Amino acid sequence: MGYLKEIERAIELFSSLPMIGPKTAQRLTFWLVKEKEKIDEIMAALKDIRDRVEPCKVCFSLTLKDRQPCDICMDDTREPVLCVVANPSDVLIFEEYGIFRGYYHVLGGLISPLDGVGPESLRIEELINRLKSGKYKEVLFALPPTVEGDTTSFYIAKRIEGEGIKVRLSRLAHGLPVGAQLDYADTLTLVKALENRQPLNLEEER
Repeated sequence: MGYLKEIERAIELFSSLPMIGPKTAQRLTFWLVKEKEKIDEIMAALKDIRDRVEPCKVCFSLTLKDRQPCDICMDDTREPVLCVVANPSDVLIFEEYGIFRGYYHVLGGLISPLDGVGPESLRIEELINRLKSGKYKEVLFALPPTVEGDTTSFYIAKRIEGEGIKVRLSRLAHGLPVGAQLDYADTLTLVKALENRQPLNLEEER
């Protein structure tokens, strides 16, 4: 006979979440059993996310269903710099630190052939179409300093060049450790990486 099926079901659901293994799922489940008053709060927050939050139709970061495009895209006081990131969580990091006053474009991942993710799986065409408007003077690649991040940056840069779009191309300085994700960078490191951003040199890939 197994454990209580309600407990086992909760552990199974938690385990299905990214970056949560069976042991962590078990700890979360038993913590909630002990702190039952938190369950309603968590359920309410998750319901709000389900019912009210969706991707911005311009930058693909997150916004409310009744606030399209998002506040950042609608802010005309921002600099004409388009920061290309992999995920909505990366936008949160820049905005939380208050170190960037441009706009964003969320790709929805990185090119990774081994994982079956090609350019067509990302929001690259939408990015190219935004750049054709002439609104942006610089594209800043804020992708992880990994093989996948570099491959994605250079692929998009070549697409921009091929379309004849005149815009400055840059990327975060290598103050970030190789292989690091933005959400693991401390504030000072990220600030320096942004302040000392470097031109993206397409000759490196030729």
